[in-house]
Amino acid sequence: MRIVRLRKISIYLGTFAITLLASVALTFARSIYANRQGVFISAASSGNLTVMRGLEILGVDVKAPACKYRNCTLPLVAAAWNGQRDAVIFLMARGADVNDGGRFDETPLMMASYSGKPEVVKLLLANGADINLTNSGGETALYFAKLGKQPSAIRLLREAGAKEPSTQPCGLSE
Repeated sequence: MRIVRLRKISIYLGTFAITLLASVALTFARSIYANRQGVFISAASSGNLTVMRGLEILGVDVKAPACKYRNCTLPLVAAAWNGQRDAVIFLMARGADVNDGGRFDETPLMMASYSGKPEVVKLLLANGADINLTNSGGETALYFAKLGKQPSAIRLLREAGAKEPSTQPCGLSE
């Protein structure tokens, strides 16, 4: 009699634990699905191609910002800023525009130049990034390379034919 009761209790506890675990997993999955664009941009920023591929299957837009607000960036800009070469290739292969600055109005080339990512700068230039494209403030990728004090990016851009910016970043006299 006692053994039967203990079995029933363990079955109920096991069922409860499985139900609780499934509920937590579903809640987590729903949260990821609802926020998949933001998670995708985070994955692009860190170069996590596995997560990027998984979210692509869930219907993420490789060309869209994380949210509708001005402070949300594009996946390609985030990947370029952080020097995630493989993520940049992944995004360009899926149609991300190398000249789209998004809501920040700063292109992937500008951000790769600012953060000193020469391999990504070369990659973007090889894939049609406009070296002299300006943002709304008239600033170019070369301006951003100077602002970020990135000599390798400055050299690359000049060798590729970048025009000198009409204004210099504050505090620089070059």
